[in-house]
Amino acid sequence: MSLLSGMLTGYMLMKAARGQINNKSEISFNGTIQVKQNISGRLRIYCDKLRDNKLSQAINVQLCRIEGIKQVSVSLITGSILVIYDGKKIDSNLLQAAIVKLLGLDKESEKASNSIIMQEVTIANQALNYAMLDKTGGIIDLKTTLPIIFVGLAIKELVRTGNLGIPAPITLLYWAYNSFGLGGGKI
Repeated sequence: MSLLSGMLTGYMLMKAARGQINNKSEISFNGTIQVKQNISGRLRIYCDKLRDNKLSQAINVQLCRIEGIKQVSVSLITGSILVIYDGKKIDSNLLQAAIVKLLGLDKESEKASNSIIMQEVTIANQALNYAMLDKTGGIIDLKTTLPIIFVGLAIKELVRTGNLGIPAPITLLYWAYNSFGLGGGKI
């Protein structure tokens, strides 16, 4: 289950525990999906992706395989899906999360999850990386240069002071370690 599906499921479980889920639209996924009806045993969701006949049929087949689902009706005209299910066997929040996953909305949200500033920083980083590769004839790139600089600065500090010092040189070594992709940090 993706991060978004997990968060969506957690959100809906929290609302269910507080008794806040009702017939109103509970989720609106950037205007792409809306839960219009959520009564125990009956769930209606609207999404433009449900107008695609091939996708709707695939979702229908997948949902019908789940034990406890009595009926699945997809309307290509309205872009909605109605699921009649046994409320004692199936949690509606998990059913909603499953439909989000089947519609592929969890993957779409992960693609667009970066802010505009982060997207621009990424583009600038890629441009600097390509420029460095071009200038050095492909010998070194930005991802390799930064750790080498950090290691060099740490060695310089070690020679200057006689110890690794706290925190600067050890911090530089940690950054170098992560920059090489050895640690858990992402660059």
